[in-house]
Amino acid sequence: MGFCMLSVRPPRHICHVVVSLGDAAQNEQVFANIRQFPSPHYEHTLIVLHKAKKPPLRLPHHTSCLELSLDGSLLNKIRTCQQALRAIRPDVCQTYGDQTLPVQWLAHRAGIPLRLHIAGQGNGAANWVSRKGRVWSHKIFKHSCDFVIAADKAQEAWLKTNASIEESKIKRVRAGIDIKTHRPPLQDVSLRNRTAFIGTLPVPANRFVIGLPVTGMGREAVEQFLAEYVAALKHSTAFSAQALLLIIGNSPYLSFYRRFLEQHDVSDSQARFCNHHAESERFFHLLDTIVTLDDGMQPSFALLEAMSMGLPVMSGRGDDSPKDDNHPLLWLTDNGSHQFQYQMLTLYSDARKRIRLGQASRNYVLERYHHAEHQARYEKLYQLLEHRIPPRMPTSVTRYPPSPTRFKP
Repeated sequence: MGFCMLSVRPPRHICHVVVSLGDAAQNEQVFANIRQFPSPHYEHTLIVLHKAKKPPLRLPHHTSCLELSLDGSLLNKIRTCQQALRAIRPDVCQTYGDQTLPVQWLAHRAGIPLRLHIAGQGNGAANWVSRKGRVWSHKIFKHSCDFVIAADKAQEAWLKTNASIEESKIKRVRAGIDIKTHRPPLQDVSLRNRTAFIGTLPVPANRFVIGLPVTGMGREAVEQFLAEYVAALKHSTAFSAQALLLIIGNSPYLSFYRRFLEQHDVSDSQARFCNHHAESERFFHLLDTIVTLDDGMQPSFALLEAMSMGLPVMSGRGDDSPKDDNHPLLWLTDNGSHQFQYQMLTLYSDARKRIRLGQASRNYVLERYHHAEHQARYEKLYQLLEHRIPPRMPTSVTRYPPSPTRFKP
């Protein structure tokens, strides 16, 4: 009788680098990427370059977090980042957003085998200097990256045209969520028989509830939507009696929104404020529709989760945008206008259309943002490690043959 030796491949160590944890949309993206590659085959370390003055976040399981204190001179900041990378020694350095691009240069110098950069949307580059800085940052540090991840065709085109990144280095990977695992099955809209609570905030059972996320949104865009909501209240007496707007999330402009609603005589029974919620599934069950202030063509993870729950979407699109009544983001209102007030009134008055658009939302996520495709594309990149990591001593597990059972006479 003998024994055998089994080789166990050590887990791949992925280091995720972000500027701070103050960007809720980016946090959703990072955490979703981590959850799709769990232990024991992968281990994750989150490096935060600047500590944000915000409540602590709940990280995904088996995730380490290192918050750096980048103080002093530029040389000291570079040294701090370099020491962190060399101490962690990950297999993959994965950076998020434009401001983390210089870390790829340090990762290249540290000899990290695979370096991926997830390109930012560049929405904050409003002035000429910021736009030029973004372009030159990509041109300078693109040679340190193995691949740059684009979320859609528009971003891919910008990387090719403006940043002059080779087509072979750009990989398009859409966002992806696991509906089957994390979302309950789609249910038909039914009458709720009791009042629910979000914390201490009551949500009446017999109201038409509209969810408006305001975290990270500009003040002007939110106030334009509130003006549309006021117009809808004045347009229909029935809508005014049944509608409830839930303003979701944290924003420095909440006091302005409260004042705006008070000036237009919107009562507490017609609009209420709700802080950021952790249990999104339970929260989305209380809504009849969700609002995205842009056209929704580059959806956040929160919007994808809401759509996967079967919620119809009201999106901020212009009257010249395409119209398709079967599309969850391009559907038609009763009078053909895309203004928010008519989207609200159409969904309120037509329950069948609300259910049909909710089903279209779910199918849209299943077809375009399914986690399996997202995971497969990243996994294909991670497989390059097999050829880049030098051979390591595998972990050995010794299995001895079972010893004979002895019985006492």
